[in-house]
Amino acid sequence: MGTISPNIYGHLLNTSAASSNDGVWVGENSKVQNIGGIRKDLVDEMRKIKAPVVRYPGGCFADSYDWRDGVGPAEKRPRRTNFWIEADASTAPANHIYESNRFGTDEVHALLQTDWLSALSGG
Repeated sequence: MGTISPNIYGHLLNTSAASSNDGVWVGENSKVQNIGGIRKDLVDEMRKIKAPVVRYPGGCFADSYDWRDGVGPAEKRPRRTNFWIEADASTAPANHIYESNRFGTDEVHALLQTDWLSALSGG
């Protein structure tokens, strides 16, 4: 009947603390092997599956994410309330969970331009 474009098969790169922090992003000084702060094993696996599309940010977090929060020097990025991570209901709103934006737009862009792009294309 026709060829299905491989571009319909993609992956979601979630920004929530549980997904990106320690899942994707471990930081440059981590004991976990990394490429520019990104888990090396993740890059290796992405190289194997050759995902043609990576959506960032993914999931419900995208509803409140502002791409500008993840641009510029990490230490100057705004800290925002992450509404998608459960806080302790007994102390909320005083016990909000915050997104540091340490892994942000700049880091994803760098990945797509360098090692991550190589991983996606199988190079």
